[in-house]
Amino acid sequence: MAVYPRREMPETLDHGHAASSGGVPPTLAAHRGLIVLSVLAVLGGTVSTYVGNYMTTYAITTLKFAPTMAMAATVVGGLSTVVFSLLGGWLSDRLGRKPVMLIPRLLAALLSYPAFLFLVDQKTPLALFGVTILLGALTALSGAASLVAIPELFPRRIRAVGMSIAYAVGVALFGGTTQFVVTWLISATGNPVC
Repeated sequence: MAVYPRREMPETLDHGHAASSGGVPPTLAAHRGLIVLSVLAVLGGTVSTYVGNYMTTYAITTLKFAPTMAMAATVVGGLSTVVFSLLGGWLSDRLGRKPVMLIPRLLAALLSYPAFLFLVDQKTPLALFGVTILLGALTALSGAASLVAIPELFPRRIRAVGMSIAYAVGVALFGGTTQFVVTWLISATGNPVC
């Protein structure tokens, strides 16, 4: 549905020199490595975001929290996302995109399993809120930098197309399957930390 409007829109700061060939710009194929790298960058943020979105269902079905408490954790997670997205954007302007993208994602990879172990062990509202804030903060910090860095990778002529492809493929493949995979892992292993 968005293909027609996207084909007719000019690229970033192109001021009327939009390619109207109706097909994929020939330079897009030359940048497939950047597209793959961008999909991988989207992957990290997408999986983290969808695990965070799954936290409500996880809190209700696996941890047996009341729905109101689980929803409250989602609200707290959303608020932390707003705050830490702004902080991530500010930090990426000051420190550079790469460290703000990589350090929070590395920390999220290292801390997610222990955080879920803690949550399963404690099963308190404070633990639920703390883990939700921690994971949301790390995702938001790196996500702000990623969403700026990905378009910056591409030449101006294909910037919007490159970002669109990377985002659509990354979210479709990894966002659409994350909650299914998490639910399947919990069911297959019997381990609520998976």
